Order: sequence, then C-alpha cells, then structure tokens
Amino acid sequence: MSKTLRDALSFLAGGIFLLAFGIWDKQLASGAFGFVLLLIGLYNLYNYWHDKQNENK
Repeated sequence: MSKTLRDALSFLAGGIFLLAFGIWDKQLASGAFGFVLLLIGLYNLYNYWHDKQNENK
C-alpha cells in the first residue's frame, strides 16, 4: 500500500472516529476537528485517485 493511500485512509478513519465521538459526547470541538480530518482524508483520497488516473494515460 502506498504512503499516500495509507495517509488518506488514516485521516478518514481518524475523522470518522472523532466525528462520531463528538456527536456521541456532544463535544462540538471534537466533532468539528473530526469533520476537518474527514475532509482532509477525502481530499487526499481524491488526489491519490486522480494521480492514478493520470499515470495510466
């Protein structure tokens, strides 16, 4: 597994966990930070997918 994909999945997992914890514990800061991590993970995953598509052309 490439480092870029591993980082993207780590951000996604961390973001989902913190977002769920923030909602469960009613902690706005944790939920907001989890949402930001989730967005970073999605952005990294999109960049990874886009780079793979450009490699194949």
